[in-house]
Amino acid sequence: MPNCKQHKVVPDATAASVLPEIQARVLPKSLVGTHYKSLGSIEGRIELVSVHKGSKRFTLYHIRTGKAIKCNLPPEVEADVWSAAEQRRRVGVSGLISYNIIGEPLSVLVKGPLRFFKTEEELPTSEKLAGIAPDITGDLSTEDFVRSLRDGPSRNQIEDDMPDDPEAYYNERAERMP
Repeated sequence: MPNCKQHKVVPDATAASVLPEIQARVLPKSLVGTHYKSLGSIEGRIELVSVHKGSKRFTLYHIRTGKAIKCNLPPEVEADVWSAAEQRRRVGVSGLISYNIIGEPLSVLVKGPLRFFKTEEELPTSEKLAGIAPDITGDLSTEDFVRSLRDGPSRNQIEDDMPDDPEAYYNERAERMP
């Protein structure tokens, strides 16, 4: 290729700034932004807190995906948010969660307190857990116990547990309640 000139590719700041605009034109509106909302909680780490121009918010980085989730910063959780950010603690945030079309959380309208999770050092070791519930399997072997948890009760077990006269059973229980 003697007649071909080689060009060096240099990143262009203008091209990078235009990319979001191009994506917004190309992607249908149904794929961008909030698709649905639901109450729930999300676990992650707070690494960014902003109080710029009175708009108080923080960013929670999802524990599983590492993606940023925008959260409002209500006054009642402000001290906990700063504490969690400084200590890099894993926390749970509850409230109204907005999700995109593929089910990824985008933002949380925080309601209620943060839930602080224990650090690795605070969790018990397997040695400390050994023997804390010696009769957990009852008369079953470990294998049969795990199988029963996995499979659930059989139809016969459910039928055996049903009272002969359900209405009388529930009335009797209701009378014993304080």
